[in-house]
Amino acid sequence: MMTSFRDQMRAKLAGRCVHFNGSAINKSCAQSIVYEELTDNYQKRLPCFAFVSKTDTRVVAQCDKKQLLTQIEIEKEIDEIEAQDAKTALAHAAAHEHAKQNGLGKGHGGSGVVKCPVCPDGQIKYSIASVNGHMWARCTTEGCARWVE
Repeated sequence: MMTSFRDQMRAKLAGRCVHFNGSAINKSCAQSIVYEELTDNYQKRLPCFAFVSKTDTRVVAQCDKKQLLTQIEIEKEIDEIEAQDAKTALAHAAAHEHAKQNGLGKGHGGSGVVKCPVCPDGQIKYSIASVNGHMWARCTTEGCARWVE
């Protein structure tokens, strides 16, 4: 039986600390806890996730600031993800249509700008890679749509 997106996200978010803000760029959480001080391999074994202690037999330091998301917070985050995905889908379609009309794609890279269909004042600035036709795009309005293919 295939699980829905919401069910998959519920399972993923249920074990995450509210203070976790990513580890690829950030070296500490929202509570200023330095990830490297918690474990020797912080990108793979963070105590920010409930599932770490259940599946990883190696010793992982616990964080005294750890606070798991509530069901209400989980549902709110999923709603926000779905809303952002819908915005991105509209912007994605507009940018790809504009690129197609201008003859841009695999073998013919370039860039362009198109009015954003999501926000009233934004413009989607995009570029197309000649080598594979993938698009990098971002709306000029902060927090609107952006993507990399």
